[in-house]
Amino acid sequence: MIASEEPSPCTHGWILYPHPEVTIMTFNQMNYFLTVAKYLNFSRAATSLFVSQSTLSRSIASMENELNVTLFDRRYHNLKLTPAGELLYREGEVLMNNMNELLN
Repeated sequence: MIASEEPSPCTHGWILYPHPEVTIMTFNQMNYFLTVAKYLNFSRAATSLFVSQSTLSRSIASMENELNVTLFDRRYHNLKLTPAGELLYREGEVLMNNMNELLN
């Protein structure tokens, strides 16, 4: 971006929001995402979080819709993080660690 350019009201960092009315990601959504990314398996992540697999799947789908990105490559029954998912995982880990430090 050229220094004189103003950022669009619908942009924030690397995420381009499709609508000005942006739903804020919840702590639980981020925790769910990080857990699925850790296990790369919805069933194991759901078990470790004590939630149903469908609840977890809906939460991740909601995040993907909110952010307008695909976070996981779900092809061939092999779950992988997409580049956007890898970035969110790295930044999300830092965010959650910082939040835990503040709360403790």
